[in-house]
Amino acid sequence: MCVTFHVDVIHLFFLRSRERPSRPVSESDPEVAERLAVGSTETLANGNKADLQAAKRLAKRLYNLDGFKKSDVARHLSKNNDFSHMVAEEYLSYFNFSEMMVDRALRVFLREFALMGETQERERVLSHFSKRYLQSNPNTILNEDSVHTLTCALMLLNTDLHGHACTFFNCYSPLEKSWYLI
Repeated sequence: MCVTFHVDVIHLFFLRSRERPSRPVSESDPEVAERLAVGSTETLANGNKADLQAAKRLAKRLYNLDGFKKSDVARHLSKNNDFSHMVAEEYLSYFNFSEMMVDRALRVFLREFALMGETQERERVLSHFSKRYLQSNPNTILNEDSVHTLTCALMLLNTDLHGHACTFFNCYSPLEKSWYLI
């Protein structure tokens, strides 16, 4: 079976090497606990020191949509800092993808929130999904890169099939273009 990959899927693998690492911060920030108290919708998007308990609280609230809409979730999972990575890990811990095929697990995952944002932000969320999928299926023959590649390809194909206004990566139909990697 021949699967066609769009050049943008391959481009995603080079994004990680070009991203800037999050800034280091001081050991304590007295405002951190207040800003992430129950009822707060603010996250530490500016890269403040990651706090595991705050990440767990926020992840639980995101999963239960406690004070959040589905359109808010991806924004909290997609930032490139330690706190958002912890929130994403904790959020994905609520999902059990055991014995599911990748496409079914992806459907279950994306049913819970709207995957929105720039390509790099979406790629980060899908990368977190890939890690969790492998944690749930340790005996699979796939590795994280394989799951991630397949996930991005499924997103492209689904968007081309159903997204008539804009595609996953930009506003044209990728399968109508002649530049593919086969």
